[in-house]
Amino acid sequence: MPVNVVKVSLCKDSRCPCSNWIDNKDGYFYYKQVLDCKAKTQLSIHICLDGPKTVNAYQGKTYVLKGTLEAVQASNHAPYHEWHVELFGRP
Repeated sequence: MPVNVVKVSLCKDSRCPCSNWIDNKDGYFYYKQVLDCKAKTQLSIHICLDGPKTVNAYQGKTYVLKGTLEAVQASNHAPYHEWHVELFGRP
């Protein structure tokens, strides 16, 4: 399925546990808190198809969403140095 047909975004519903996640509009979602060792978090997303662009060729097809996790230390501005995001400030 072409990328321009599918939009993936953070859940904005108040019942979704996504308040600690941000969409940096670079294709990644970032968790903006420090997680303790063995801690868990939940990511809730919406996946929407652009109706007019999903022609009959998409009927009966399956969409597969795959994810990758990356982690760095929170100290010493590591997110900024590794990913160029200012989650914990700029050095």
